[in-house]
Amino acid sequence: MRVGESFRIQLPVDLNKLSGPYREGTIGVDPAVSFTIRLERDGRDLPISRAQGSDLLANAKAADVLWLELQVGNDLDGDGLPDSWEQSQMYLAGILDWDLTRITPEGDLDGDGMSNREEYIAGTFAYLFSDAIHLEIDEIHESGWAELSFLSVIDKMYQLECSADGVNWHPVAFSTNGEAGLLAETLRAQDTSYQTLHVPPPLDDTHQFFRIVVY
Repeated sequence: MRVGESFRIQLPVDLNKLSGPYREGTIGVDPAVSFTIRLERDGRDLPISRAQGSDLLANAKAADVLWLELQVGNDLDGDGLPDSWEQSQMYLAGILDWDLTRITPEGDLDGDGMSNREEYIAGTFAYLFSDAIHLEIDEIHESGWAELSFLSVIDKMYQLECSADGVNWHPVAFSTNGEAGLLAETLRAQDTSYQTLHVPPPLDDTHQFFRIVVY
């Protein structure tokens, strides 16, 4: 890819697929299926520093044309993190020798428990200990509904997951408008602000662990 290049990708999709095999060359719309876009040039993966566009398959209809605009960064050290992002984190942390190998995907520059790769994906600052995703349980109401909160980052997509044992996780629906609000399984942040999620009680009355997933 080069600056300003555009591509049209035709991807046949089965909507509301029932039982039976998929037709050759199609994919299915299923909440449990993740779709990944990867860019490559000269045998090296290119990091996507920003993505915006249609809500993709979430609201797709027959014959829809969806668009996605990607901002691609350089990655001279080949670690999967955009050089510009690594340089910004080094500058803000006061590391001015510009040795990009100091920031590795698996490392933790600020020691907050989130790896540098996780900070990059989440849109948080890898140099600032206090800037990380923290999901808080604010209140459990008498009705059994749980009230959770976290700081969202603009343009990021979030999904809430729950588990009864801390091992097996699955998506859980939530409302952003109290117990009477409509339930959803994902939230796209329109700005950087605190979000409050209202979660209905489990059907079997078991204890639950919660975690937030960011895309």
